[in-house]
This record gives sequence, structure tokens and C-alpha cells, in this order.
Amino acid sequence: MKKVYLMALGLVLMALSVQAQSILSPREDFKAAEMLPNYLINGAIDLNDTCLVIQNADSIVIVDTRDGRELGKFFEPTDYEAKHFISFVALSPDGKSLWTGFTTTGFTDDRIYQVDLSDGSWTQKAAFQANYDLEFWNDQILVSGTNNAEFGAPSGIYLLDLSGNNQHRELIKIGGYSTGMSVDQMGDLYCGTSYSMDPNVLVQWDSVALSAVINDTDALPLDLDDAVKLSDLPAGAGDCAVDANGDVFVNLNIWGGSNQALTRWNGTAGDGIQLDTLATSASWLMSIETRGSFAEPSPGNAVYTYAGGTPLNELHMDYLPIVANPMADIDLTDPSADSLLALAGVFSDPDDPDEDIDCSVLSNSDESLVTASISNDTLHLSFATERSGNACIVVEAQSNGKMVNDTIMISLTSTVGMDVNSLTHIKLYPNPARELLYVRSAGDRASVKLYNLQGTCLRSIDLKGSEASLDISALKPGSYLILVESAGEVHRQLIQKL
Repeated sequence: MKKVYLMALGLVLMALSVQAQSILSPREDFKAAEMLPNYLINGAIDLNDTCLVIQNADSIVIVDTRDGRELGKFFEPTDYEAKHFISFVALSPDGKSLWTGFTTTGFTDDRIYQVDLSDGSWTQKAAFQANYDLEFWNDQILVSGTNNAEFGAPSGIYLLDLSGNNQHRELIKIGGYSTGMSVDQMGDLYCGTSYSMDPNVLVQWDSVALSAVINDTDALPLDLDDAVKLSDLPAGAGDCAVDANGDVFVNLNIWGGSNQALTRWNGTAGDGIQLDTLATSASWLMSIETRGSFAEPSPGNAVYTYAGGTPLNELHMDYLPIVANPMADIDLTDPSADSLLALAGVFSDPDDPDEDIDCSVLSNSDESLVTASISNDTLHLSFATERSGNACIVVEAQSNGKMVNDTIMISLTSTVGMDVNSLTHIKLYPNPARELLYVRSAGDRASVKLYNLQGTCLRSIDLKGSEASLDISALKPGSYLILVESAGEVHRQLIQKL
């Protein structure tokens, strides 16, 4: 929900050429990529779990980040005739409206609008000179900026007056140029300063202090001395953001420099540079947004930024490989041949090529029952003869130094030495069968299993009464083997599925 940057004597956009690759150069263990390359950003953005809001030129566009569909487009009001520049755009917490800010040359007609997403109508909610960023705090709205038409006036954070009187009350005195701010899930407020000469800091005001100054109209504004100093900054902050885990991110831009940086606070508050550099860029970095918990290396957890004229860029931890299609357990009776299981598609890496995944057998609980090896992305299983038992095989997949495991259970049944077809009290009917196969017994409890002719168990029930049924309606027509085991004896019979 952010802004563009103050330069020279007015607000202009840092319009850069479109990048074929990410504008970010990530440090080790991080990955960067462009999102939605057809949407170049020359204004402000906001981001939620599924949508990207882009404000460019004369309209606001909402894009579904899952499939790139354009969900809505809202054109600016035609009666706003003054030449204006985009400050911020912000989705309301209830998702029903957008809030957007504009500034003008000389700050003579700066406005804040609310856009109703149900009908696209624009309503001017306030006039606020040199507005810069907006955050929602409980049922209040906070705006950063100077609230002053004088260029170079010190920045602050204000409680937005929606009465129409535009008596915006300063809650926090910051000073320097205006920068972005962020509110975490506890209501704590974060901001980095942007002085051209003086030392800069990243600070936090807790929700208790903020609530007190909001609720007491006679209270003096807070200042930097009332905040917790998280870190010194080697350059002025452009924007900051807090993710779902409470990690704080800040971008640092050096005027005239080529080493802009996207950083994360290391969690230690105090003097000195308490920041870890996640990525650098030769481009001037604009606002920051987050999704999920950045420190958890799984899709959907990332921090986002952009430069003028580029698509949105995503930075995330190098994702772990995942088990995309778990291996199915194997249940065989008297197997007569080895099994070959293709591993292609079992594992996947969300941000590295799947063909680079290397699989190996990590463990085998019973090598006397089954041996396992992997060659050419195929798991080769060789079974012992005349053996019954169970084995657990763990296959490990490695991708870019990160690992994930999948487990396959092997169950073997040998009928060698059993008195086959000695259970005269067992009856299977009808045979052939189309939907239900009934098993009737006049004896003890029995275990009933249905196999295909390759030895794979497809159905299994325990017969506890005199009769039970197997649903075979979903099976393909053909021959199947029924094994009924009771008190160490086995009845084996072929049945036909119609």
C-alpha cells in the first residue's frame, strides 16, 4: 500500500526500462523472480493473499496473482484536473474498497480517495498535503507525510480526519523526508527515517503508546525517543514491511548510487547495523509488500518490491523440494517379478528444475525381504521368495542442497506351506460379478483380500460375521484373485469382473 519517491523539486516516477530478469540480485539461499511480466508498475501497489493492486497513470488495476486474470479496472475521476502524482494505494481490511492518495506540484491540491469496489465509484475522503503512505490501525487510518505545502517540511505520521474538516492530528514526529510505514499483527508501528545527511534509524512504536496518543486528543505527539531503536541505517529508508512472522524488511536507496538493498532486521534491537542484506539492485527500489512468513521456505512466503517501469519482483528463501505425488504402498502375494516404480513426478522443486532432483534410497527396514535401488529415476524393488513380512523404504530427494523424503511400505504374503483351498466353509458369489462380490463363511473370522494378476492388493476386508461384501464396481473388467485366510489356512479363487 505504498508510494512513489520524492525527487528534486517535486514528485516524479523513477521510470526504468523493462528488465528481462529480476531487478534483484539475491544473496545465497535466496531466489528472485519477476511476477506478472505483462504488468509494468509506474505507480503504487498493494498486495494480499490472492490479488495485486496496481495504480498506474489514470487507473487502478486488480490482478489475480494465481493466474494473471484482470479482476477489475477503475479509472480516476475526471474532475481531478490538477496534474497529480500517485502516492499510495491500499486495500481496506474488509476488501470492499481501495484507498489511494495523490499529490500535486507545489502540494496545492493533494487528495485522498476511497474507491468502492462494488460499483467503481470514487469518493474524496480528505485533502492532505504531501501525503505519502497509508496504514489501517484498528478502526483508524494513519497517513505518513508532511501535511504541509512547504517543500522540505519535516515528515510525520497523522491520524486522518474523515469529517471533512481536514484537521489531521499529528501522532508521531519523525522529521526528514517521508518514508513508508508498516503495522504488524499486534498493532505495533514500524518506520525507517530518511534524512539526507543525519544518521538514519529503523524504529518501532508499540501499540500501547500508539493507542494512548490516538485516544487522548490533548496528548503531545510521540517522537523517535519514544520508539524502540531496532537498527541504525546506512542510508535513508524508502519503505518497510512486516510479515506474518513479525520479520521486518526495509529497503535502502542511495541517491546517485548503484547499490540499493533489500534488507531484513536480524531481531537484535540497538545501535549498529542490525540488518541482513537479502538482495541488492542497481535499480531504485520502490515499496515493499510481504506474504506469509518469509523465513519458511515454501511457496507463498515472500517479500515483494519493484522499480519504476518493471513488473513486481518476488524474493523468497530457496524453496525446499516437495513430495508432489506420494508413492503408493505395495501389498503383494507370492510376487513372481521385480517391481519398477518411476520416480518422475513424485518429487518437485518449486523454484529449481525438476530434472536436477537427485533421488537415493535413504533406508530400508528389511533388506532380507526386499532390496531397493535407484537408477535412471526409477526405483527397482526385488522381492524375496517364499517370505512374508513388511518393509519400510525411505527415498530421499535432493535439490540444490535441500532434501525431502517419501516413504513406501512393502507388504509381502507367501502362501507356500499353507493349506490352500482347504476352507470348505467359504463361498464366493456371484461369479462372474459386476458390482458386489459376496463372501459367506460358516466358520471363524477370516481376512479377505482381492488382488489383480500382478499381485497388487486392491481390496481388503475382515469377515467378522457370516457374510460380507466387496465393492468391485470401480474395477476394470477381467480376472482377479480372491484370498480368504482363516486360522492359518487359505482359500484362493479366481473371479471374473464383468
